[in-house]
Amino acid sequence: MNEWLLIVGMMIVTFIPRYLPLAFVNHFNLSPFFIHSLSYIPVAVLSAIVAQNIFFIENTLIVSLDNNRLIVGLLAVFIAFITKSLWWTVIVGLIVFVFLERVLPTII
Repeated sequence: MNEWLLIVGMMIVTFIPRYLPLAFVNHFNLSPFFIHSLSYIPVAVLSAIVAQNIFFIENTLIVSLDNNRLIVGLLAVFIAFITKSLWWTVIVGLIVFVFLERVLPTII
């Protein structure tokens, strides 16, 4: 029974901070600039998550060519800029990452 109480409590604590701003936003006139600036939030959050995974390995900052994640990240940015295709960016990134992490160490 305590587990269900904990789950429901966590659901309420998570739901209320997300719902309250949306419930009262209709009562205010928000500027178009503010509405437009909200569209950058997902990009900023995803960038922070990706950057942390690229630059930090086992809580150590590694900015060198020994960091395979950094190489693949730079390649993914290049592929995305050239092709403007999420599909090709993900496929090429995954193939190169698997090659660098799994295939290349067995060859060397």
